[in-house]
Amino acid sequence: MNWLNLKFKLIINWKYFDKTTLIITLLNPIVILPQLVAVVKATNVESISVVMWGTFVVIQITFTFIGIKTKNFNVFVSMIASVLLSLGIVIATLIKQ
Repeated sequence: MNWLNLKFKLIINWKYFDKTTLIITLLNPIVILPQLVAVVKATNVESISVVMWGTFVVIQITFTFIGIKTKNFNVFVSMIASVLLSLGIVIATLIKQ
């Protein structure tokens, strides 16, 4: 990993890196929200893959723990919000099937 750190040193030491990654991290739950709204409003949810969204939940839970381990509050908050939204999609889809 050290060689990657050296290779991308210019990017990761950029003075706006933390602010930029904060915005990008918070975009994750924001872009999931319209899918949840669409599932809740939908009368037909056959095209929604519960397996895919369930997999997203597992991935998001993993990144939640990475946020805890690395003490990265932004990742933690983003992933908790993403888990809740994704679980909402899974639950709403299962109820409507």
